[in-house]
Amino acid sequence: MNGWTFELKPKVEKDVDASPIHLDTFKGKAIDEVRAIPLSIGKEICSIGDLFLVKKSNQNNTIRLEGDLSHFHHIASAQQRGQTIVCGDVGDYLAAPTGARRAGMSGGRLIVSGSAGDAVGHRMRRGEIAINGSVGNLLAAHMVAGTIIVAGEVGRNCGYAMRRGTLCLSKLPDLCPKRFGKPTQFQTAFFSLMQKQWQEELQTLGSVGVDLSEITRLLDQIRETHFASVRGDFAVGGQGEMIVLRY
Repeated sequence: MNGWTFELKPKVEKDVDASPIHLDTFKGKAIDEVRAIPLSIGKEICSIGDLFLVKKSNQNNTIRLEGDLSHFHHIASAQQRGQTIVCGDVGDYLAAPTGARRAGMSGGRLIVSGSAGDAVGHRMRRGEIAINGSVGNLLAAHMVAGTIIVAGEVGRNCGYAMRRGTLCLSKLPDLCPKRFGKPTQFQTAFFSLMQKQWQEELQTLGSVGVDLSEITRLLDQIRETHFASVRGDFAVGGQGEMIVLRY
């Protein structure tokens, strides 16, 4: 399957439901059919082609979104495979479910070179997310499994009702002591393996103009220094883990 590149035309000031933008929606479609896929923008309906310059790319199973997407919500909400790369900021509910769906992202990899809004990874089931900037409130709320790396700041209620999964953060967020354990300092070879796993991918993305310098720095620091692990959310019997560099 070919990859796709979407370059934002004008800056969008209204909220956009970007949930239709994923590989399974585009499967078997010609480029004109992809351009015609409808998106909700405010109370109106437009097409992908109205908002983006759409091109095919040679990056198989990859969607690349370019521009200020801070008003685009629910990106990668139904992602099950492949890779989504965002060169810029994104809105709320990144990789989170829409409507009555009980699960958000369930596979693949999601890369953001900028920052993201609230409820990143809500009800995430599987997959990997790496965010080079900061995120808003409710990161990984009700998360079931998967890995999320955030190099920047994290908002309130991080990991709320988190059951499993791993968060890798630059510093310990404010947590309720009744819901999460105390930070436990340790070293392990696991993060040397994790850093090595990501190193090649980060170099590849850097070669095509995706700035992930803060993610690279965070993974290098965790590999080379002590870090702490925090478990929770105990209020829901959760055994999720937060790996933090500073605490």
